[in-house]
Amino acid sequence: MELVSKIFETLEISQLALLQLGLVVVLALLLSTLLIKPILRTFEERENLSVKPIEESRRLLSEADKDLRTSSSAARAERRDASRRRSSRAFFTSCSPVNSDWARIREISTAAVSCRRRASAAASTSIFAFIPA
Repeated sequence: MELVSKIFETLEISQLALLQLGLVVVLALLLSTLLIKPILRTFEERENLSVKPIEESRRLLSEADKDLRTSSSAARAERRDASRRRSSRAFFTSCSPVNSDWARIREISTAAVSCRRRASAAASTSIFAFIPA
């Protein structure tokens, strides 16, 4: 303690200056407890109410976008597979009589064959009419 008092005498620091220093420390602690911490808490609550929901919504939007990309790529793959199935089915059913174009072509060719048979049958009977028996 003597050393401290000698240092204060050398630096010409009086007891009044120590009292003022003590008051500053006490006021700093009181202001910190009563004023600064509540203000900082209020700022933190405001940030929690304004900034954090925005960050959460951005995170949710990015997750939804990722899910949408995943589901759209799956939907694209499903559409592609369905198109392939449809085109292969169309290829195999295009030659079947169920297909109206194929059925119409077959009907015309059948009619042409029967018409030719009738014509050749009529011609052969008319030829036989000219040949004496």
